[in-house]
Amino acid sequence: MKMHFYRRSLLLTLLLLLAVPTLGHAGDEELFQLTRSILNDQADPGEWPLAARRSQCLESLAALNNEKQSGELLELWSKEKQRGAEGRLSTCWKQGLYWAGLNYAPDSGLTLDRKLASLAGHTEVPPEKLITQLLAQEKQPISKLDQSMVKLLRFAARYDRALKSENSKAELHKLVPDVNELAPQALQLLEKRYPSSGYYHFSYHPVKAEVAQCAFAMLTIVPVEQHSPELKTLSRQLELLFGLGCVHRGWYAAFDTGIALLAKKDKNEGLALLVWKSDFLEYPEVSAPDSVLLSPDIRKTSPKLAHIVSGVNSCLSQLRKQTYKKNPEVFTRLLQEPDSELWRFQVLLSLETARLRADHNLLQLTARSLLEQSERLYSTSREEYENSPNDLCYLYFSAFYAAQRLNDRKLQDDLLSRLLKLYPQMGDYYTDVLYDQQSKNLDWFYLFSDRALAPVWRQKFEAVLLKDSGPQGFSKSEFGMLWATFGTTEIDGKAILTMYKEDYNLMGIAWGAGYAVGRGRAALPVCATWQQLSQIDPRFNTVTCFVEFCGGYAKGKEKESENWDARFLQVLGPK
Repeated sequence: MKMHFYRRSLLLTLLLLLAVPTLGHAGDEELFQLTRSILNDQADPGEWPLAARRSQCLESLAALNNEKQSGELLELWSKEKQRGAEGRLSTCWKQGLYWAGLNYAPDSGLTLDRKLASLAGHTEVPPEKLITQLLAQEKQPISKLDQSMVKLLRFAARYDRALKSENSKAELHKLVPDVNELAPQALQLLEKRYPSSGYYHFSYHPVKAEVAQCAFAMLTIVPVEQHSPELKTLSRQLELLFGLGCVHRGWYAAFDTGIALLAKKDKNEGLALLVWKSDFLEYPEVSAPDSVLLSPDIRKTSPKLAHIVSGVNSCLSQLRKQTYKKNPEVFTRLLQEPDSELWRFQVLLSLETARLRADHNLLQLTARSLLEQSERLYSTSREEYENSPNDLCYLYFSAFYAAQRLNDRKLQDDLLSRLLKLYPQMGDYYTDVLYDQQSKNLDWFYLFSDRALAPVWRQKFEAVLLKDSGPQGFSKSEFGMLWATFGTTEIDGKAILTMYKEDYNLMGIAWGAGYAVGRGRAALPVCATWQQLSQIDPRFNTVTCFVEFCGGYAKGKEKESENWDARFLQVLGPK
């Protein structure tokens, strides 16, 4: 049964919220208020229980980093109904909502081991002060295994702090005694399957992830010849893929160590190479010239991995030194690299450098190489599984934004035309290298909703979307974005918001509308946008669509491209 809100009370809530203009954090707070109003309704939401929808909404809105409002959202769960409390507490720590988490923890009904487990595996390492404050809430004696977990979390906090200090080498050296004490205790956490209940999942376990990440860090602190038997045993028992998440913390030396271990374990070196490429595209700092992945040992046992890492480093060195200005012929040869995977990296890095430096000559050199060699990635004369249209689209996106910054209209138009032809070919391809990690930055809507473009490009984009809007098409969220931004309800006589019968298609439209608001492209503030969408068709006025709307809004507020720009500019700086 589909759940519809009590219209009168909901409309009254919306009118009160919409009485004040919504800008920035004010809009966020009003969305939180609306969320509490909607998710406090006890009616049956349909396919998913209300508790599941609340958790989904909390996870999305917690990313807005509003301590007070997130804390009030947590009050929706009564003390008697705390199923899934680990996930809620973990969401607080993940988003840095420490005050909200500390307030929620005493009423969560969780044992200490599960509270400590909720602190594990996050990108932002919880500070020691938080661990101390959480322990201060406990009234029962702390078991030895819990103490071991506390020491592991404290080590992570100290290692993270040492890396960020001005004299990191000296600070890291101070942690050597901690390593010798911690290694056997970390082994016990693995052997005892800590915590004793909860937190078990088929594909991920936060405590195992924390142990593995910290173990990689330990292996970088202590010289190989000084590794204790316990540390060696620990390194053999780790689930290596869990530990490679340390790259998100900025633990790059530890990440290198983990990749080297994975490459030795994986004789085909394919998995290690895949992980390195994927993480480099988000964290280019991993391409250090003193990387252990360039050691003679790795060159011998994992030649493909060493070749890619070396080639990327070589390209970055030339971009850093700007040798292409003196010897464009040499750089042109670099952009004709026979290895297809390496060539894609070199083209991408060159295009991004041209954009960030506003270097017209570099853009011309690289764009010419890309357009002349585009059939390396997509050609109708090849079998579908041999093509990489997603990667080609990503390179076109990068080239377009560089051309846009440099006001090269001719190149922009050429790239837009090529992108529209490729849109229907987007999908799952085994030969993609860039796309797996960078697909989140392939924002078609944001590109074609740019009011700086000639209107004809949006019209062409709408036509392509409509053609691709069948049951298996990918256009539903874009329809929601177009409506929220331009008020578009029809394309070529088709009612794009109401022509679907399936709930999941309506959810996609709702997500897209929220995303447009979060991205700053929508015509109305967040609550006003939801009010209008919910009145277009009663089927939008559901808990499920509202939760998707919130998820899209939170996703749109993320600034992933800015993170990449800052990181890559740092890599391009003098070494």
